[in-house]
Amino acid sequence: MSSLVRTQLNQAVFEELGNTRELPLRVAHAESVSEDLQPGESTQGVVAVRQELKTPAVVQLVFDGEVKATAVL
Repeated sequence: MSSLVRTQLNQAVFEELGNTRELPLRVAHAESVSEDLQPGESTQGVVAVRQELKTPAVVQLVFDGEVKATAVL
């Protein structure tokens, strides 16, 4: 898994990880270039959490229940 550090995972790779543990993280700060997006549009942003995580850690951010971003930190 260390070869995936600083990588965003697609859903297929995430599912290959097998059994995962869900842990809610408190968002300390978030900002983005644009908050309202139309289908097919993208934006960039920053999400800061105040939680010490052991590396490597797989983090899946869920926005409004439908949009997910999964990355290895």
